[in-house]
Amino acid sequence: ADNERLPFKQTLLSDEDAELVEIVKERLRNPKPVRVTLDEL
Repeated sequence: ADNERLPFKQTLLSDEDAELVEIVKERLRNPKPVRVTLDEL
């Protein structure tokens, strides 16, 4: 861990993954209370 990089490679996102990333970013910008049980994770 000498080079201060994150331990994963940059990978090209598929369209579906890119869509999920956009949804996540949108939710981070506009947080709403969400109930999540551990069973759902």
